[in-house]
Amino acid sequence: MKKTLFLIFFLAFYFSLFGQNGLPVAICGNSIVEPGETCDDGNTTSGDGCNSICDVETGFYCSGEPSMCIVPVVGDGMISGTEECDDGNTNNGDGCSDQGLIEPDYMCSGQPSVCTLIPLVPTLGQWGLITLSLSLLIFGVVFIGLKRLRAQLSFSS
Repeated sequence: MKKTLFLIFFLAFYFSLFGQNGLPVAICGNSIVEPGETCDDGNTTSGDGCNSICDVETGFYCSGEPSMCIVPVVGDGMISGTEECDDGNTNNGDGCSDQGLIEPDYMCSGQPSVCTLIPLVPTLGQWGLITLSLSLLIFGVVFIGLKRLRAQLSFSS
């Protein structure tokens, strides 16, 4: 009887620590992001970015241990959440869009982000190769034509 009770208490204790699959059970609210948690801010209060089961709440971005959760604000000069850049404003056309995304042909770095236009370097793309090929073809036709004309002029003199 004592062995059975001991076994029951041991199994209950084991499963409270490791769960049914033998992996440690995450303890939400201990300030450590453990397997199965996407955040852990040291409490089990919902509404602060990291909810009562340690999942990041919609509209928030959480990082670190303990997790610090914020609502990303585009235009505040701080890169957070899904922002690629934040230049301190919400103007489009300056390299960093009103959504915090790097705009085409720009490169951004730092906080607040400083965005610079990437200089365009001429490349031989598809149209460039076609143009080059046509130019060589025309040059060849003209060259051969001039050579034949010269031959005819030499022959007739």
